[in-house]
Amino acid sequence: VRDLNDFVNWPSTWADGIDAALEDDDGDTLYLFRGAVYLTLSKSQQAVTGSPAPLSDWPGFPSQWLDGLDGATNPGDGYSYLFRGRDVLVWDNDKAKFLDGYPRPLPGAPALDTKLWPPTGAAPEHTGSPQRVLSFKAARAKIGGDIDAGAPIGGDSLLLFSGSNYYIYSAAKDIVSQTGQLKKLIGWPTNWTKVDAAARWDDRTLL
Repeated sequence: VRDLNDFVNWPSTWADGIDAALEDDDGDTLYLFRGAVYLTLSKSQQAVTGSPAPLSDWPGFPSQWLDGLDGATNPGDGYSYLFRGRDVLVWDNDKAKFLDGYPRPLPGAPALDTKLWPPTGAAPEHTGSPQRVLSFKAARAKIGGDIDAGAPIGGDSLLLFSGSNYYIYSAAKDIVSQTGQLKKLIGWPTNWTKVDAAARWDDRTLL
């Protein structure tokens, strides 16, 4: 366990934590979110680069989300997924814009017509794999609650967190292959009852 204040230039007003973390495709930059603002952190420098900025600096950030989000993840498929409650917002990493039709409820959330998934006009043009926006349908059905955080852990797998539990989600197969309680993980800090944010840090997962 490491203190956030160990990072160079870490703002004193953020000493008690963050809401979400998102890794940039450059492999070095982390976007860290807290309430209505975010900041960038360089993994190589282990330092904050710049001051907290408003979420509205992201082009097209929906007004109803400007007071914050719950979690975020970049699985390496060309898109970044931001979560708030039971809704998802999708950012096209290459075009630096949000996809049309978002935010919208995750599949399995109440009052969602799954025939509308993915939204019309949101079919990705990214040349990587997979060739469509992740649905998280199986994850939502298994989790039942909100997605608090997520991070890629190799291959097509994502480590997702909700409350006091963790879930290993296969993006390609849209299945949850493993689930369990955080407190039963070897070496888990006894004073950590949930995960607020997660991101890939080289060959490790930063929580």
